[in-house]
Amino acid sequence: MTPNRQAEVQKIVAELRQKIQEIEELKERLNRFQRSPFSAEKSRAMLEEIKVPSLEALRETEREARAAYQGKARAAAK
Repeated sequence: MTPNRQAEVQKIVAELRQKIQEIEELKERLNRFQRSPFSAEKSRAMLEEIKVPSLEALRETEREARAAYQGKARAAAK
């Protein structure tokens, strides 16, 4: 094998080793995520437990706040 050809082969082998290392690192990270304490089912259950006010309740609160603000503004203008 010529020196030039040997250098090319060594370069290809080095690149392959780097790719294999990257794949191993990705596999390791995936395994960590899969072992995480929060599975999809647990996350969904936690989200279902969160109490969120309805959109209508928020709108009503906004109307009340706006009415109170306008009432104060009118009183201050007198």
